[in-house]
Amino acid sequence: MRGGPREGAGRPKGAKNRRTVAVEHAMQVVAEKLKQAVPEAFEGDGVAHMQSVYRDPSFPQELRLDAAAKAARFERPTLAAIAVQQPPRARLDVSARAPASGTSSWVCCER
Repeated sequence: MRGGPREGAGRPKGAKNRRTVAVEHAMQVVAEKLKQAVPEAFEGDGVAHMQSVYRDPSFPQELRLDAAAKAARFERPTLAAIAVQQPPRARLDVSARAPASGTSSWVCCER
């Protein structure tokens, strides 16, 4: 008896399990039934349908603008807000202290 992983053992990468294959088959059956029930149904995805609506001048302007606004977020990437990384600024000590007793000059910027 050998332990550990063996070459060629298990399901190959990218292969679908039985449940996934069954769900995809069921979806195809439902799609085919829908196509037979509603032959004029749109073939593309939702974004393609919104694009066809806002590009068609026979639709009312309000509907076309609404479809364009909803499709825009899928057609163009949104800009992400990013934090600006700045190095910390050097601090200057500009405080002035009163002269100590017995001296006549002010002391500035002592460290």
